[in-house]
Amino acid sequence: MSGARGEAERTLARRDVDFLVVGRSAVAMEAASDRLRRTEEIVNHVYGLANGLANRWDLMIAMRLMTRDTAQLIVDQSRDTSITNDVTWPMLVRARGASVGYVEGDGIRFLARDDFGAIDRRDEDPREWRARMVTATAHVAAIVDFDLG
Repeated sequence: MSGARGEAERTLARRDVDFLVVGRSAVAMEAASDRLRRTEEIVNHVYGLANGLANRWDLMIAMRLMTRDTAQLIVDQSRDTSITNDVTWPMLVRARGASVGYVEGDGIRFLARDDFGAIDRRDEDPREWRARMVTATAHVAAIVDFDLG
């Protein structure tokens, strides 16, 4: 099977790690708006630095596959109830000794609800850039300040 459906089915069939981060490939990332791509690149870079990764992981698309035990670990031990769990959940899972992996796909795209069927023109709005910077800064802070407490 090929295309996005085949990509999704192959990803869903994986059972080789306890927690799988599913991110966008470089091709898929190029389809994102400029404000999303540029701010998320910073988060992904800092995550890589903090976690000793040689390759870039796309964290802010927030697609995850996990085992039942891993889901329970997150429910029981994560204190992060915000959007920054994009970065803190994989860090928690790894810190607790479970396996964390990464896969990326070309068929993954991010569209906000009001983007469907329209061209995203919000890159021209400074307030939208500010909002993305606030989100990215929160993610970077969560990475740097990560504490199992």
